[in-house]
Amino acid sequence: MLKVSKVDKLKDKYVSKETKTTDRKKILRKEQRANENGKKMEENKWENKREKNRN
Repeated sequence: MLKVSKVDKLKDKYVSKETKTTDRKKILRKEQRANENGKKMEENKWENKREKNRN
């Protein structure tokens, strides 16, 4: 077996197809969460600006 660090560096060569698909799914989920969080943060920023302008 290769060490973890080497596997990370050479993923495409040594990681099996099954683990690649799960990794892709995890990465996609993380990206979706990040996008959702980014949208929420932007919405909150605009709402906060509106409230400040009202006051």
